[in-house]
Amino acid sequence: MERKSIGVLCGIFVAFTFLTASPSLTQVTPSGLVLPYKAEYGGGDAFTISTYAGRAGVFSAINARDGNNPSDALLAQSYGTGRAGLFQVNNAASSAAALSASTDGKGPAIQANGALAGAFNGMVYMSGPLGIGTMRPPEMLSVQGGMSLQSGIKIDQGNTNNGTLGLGAIVFGAGQEGISSKRSAGGNQNGIDFYTRNTARLSITPSGHVGIGTSSPNSTLDVAGTITVPYLIVTRGISKPGGHFKIDHPLDPLNKNLFHSFVESPDMKNIYDGIATLDSKGEAVVVLPEWFEALNRDFRYQLTCIGGSALVFISEEIKNNSFSIAGGKEGLKVSWQVTGIRKDPYANKYRVQVEEEKSSGEKGRYLYPDAY
Repeated sequence: MERKSIGVLCGIFVAFTFLTASPSLTQVTPSGLVLPYKAEYGGGDAFTISTYAGRAGVFSAINARDGNNPSDALLAQSYGTGRAGLFQVNNAASSAAALSASTDGKGPAIQANGALAGAFNGMVYMSGPLGIGTMRPPEMLSVQGGMSLQSGIKIDQGNTNNGTLGLGAIVFGAGQEGISSKRSAGGNQNGIDFYTRNTARLSITPSGHVGIGTSSPNSTLDVAGTITVPYLIVTRGISKPGGHFKIDHPLDPLNKNLFHSFVESPDMKNIYDGIATLDSKGEAVVVLPEWFEALNRDFRYQLTCIGGSALVFISEEIKNNSFSIAGGKEGLKVSWQVTGIRKDPYANKYRVQVEEEKSSGEKGRYLYPDAY
């Protein structure tokens, strides 16, 4: 059965049509106008509002005399499997919203409750701050709680970051720690900078160079400052302008340090030394480690007498990991030193190149200009 009428809701004229199977289903109660509709009576809409000009409907909950009316202006419920409400714009030329909600109060304009409080299929546009888990978002997007992301995060698609923790940066806490990627020209453009106390501490260039203490690294890892490593393993080699060890001074360890420089050589040279005591024939056999000849080649010798003099000499060169000294007298001590050049597979493959031309980027420049 179809019943048409013109009615007034809250003093506003509206045109409405309601479909029921029985006139008795339409009721006016203390709650207002109730239009119940049951599926077994038909498949139409319980309540349709339409207009050709102006608003199709205005729903208002007028404040009580005390200014505190807890009633809902519009309550839509569904006890079936369909929607409780459907808002759509059927005019393709229209740019108006299908649903517009605003509030002059302190609460939200729209509030959704349930196991699935909201579902959006398509783009969602927010012109103001969006809060997830918070009613008062301080930023355009504020999330209280954890997030699970399946498609990653895209940041600063408008290329606004200027190399600071400003627009387009990821900022933590009060704003002095974060990550930025400079999009404007100059500096570490299109790289990544990590900040603490509003200062870039670590930088990665677009080419993959990493700088610690410098925002313009010139090598794979460029560190401006001191590195403390308890134990360091290097798989290829070390290039340095100088080197030394630093320890607590043996005579004043609480107040002084002691330094010793490295011994340098153009060769991959090993040094071995010791003291031999000559026998009754004025001779001695020095036994070296069993791996000595497997590791070394091109041997060099030094002999120095201790506590006396003699014409000592190498009577037999290194063979079967030993060499012989002769020409002295019984009981004489002889200080010996032997050097060898490494010949292991690694050394043979990565032999030190003593001289090389500077690269195009280095030519015309000093490696260490402060030394000149």
